[in-house]
Amino acid sequence: MQRNFLILILGLFLTFSCDEKFNCEDFTLGTPFVVKAGEINQDCPGQLSITLVRVENDSRCPSNANCVWAGNAEVVFIFRNGDEETEFSLDTNASMQGSENEKEILGYSIKLNGLTPYPEISKQIKEKNYRADITIT
Repeated sequence: MQRNFLILILGLFLTFSCDEKFNCEDFTLGTPFVVKAGEINQDCPGQLSITLVRVENDSRCPSNANCVWAGNAEVVFIFRNGDEETEFSLDTNASMQGSENEKEILGYSIKLNGLTPYPEISKQIKEKNYRADITIT
């Protein structure tokens, strides 16, 4: 009887002892998904994870403005494959010279499909509100 009780307690402990910083959404390779700023997204049960670290130089033309060019935002990520980790950046406007919206990282291709929210003239975007739509293949 005590043994069954201990097994039950151990099972419950293992069920509820997950590390909350991981967002285990079972992202599927080749399928677009959204990464929220500061949140770790993990390929479950694989060993891949990606984090949107920050957005730098968000010069995208605000939605309620007339601009000469579309602008760009540089999105910084950390990608992990097992014990290997690398920080890299992707751009929202790959047509700019020196910009890339897709890179080969640790044996995987990572593509930035989009970044939200889109800037507005009268609103400052808080870092925590950024969302990157990406695809890993």
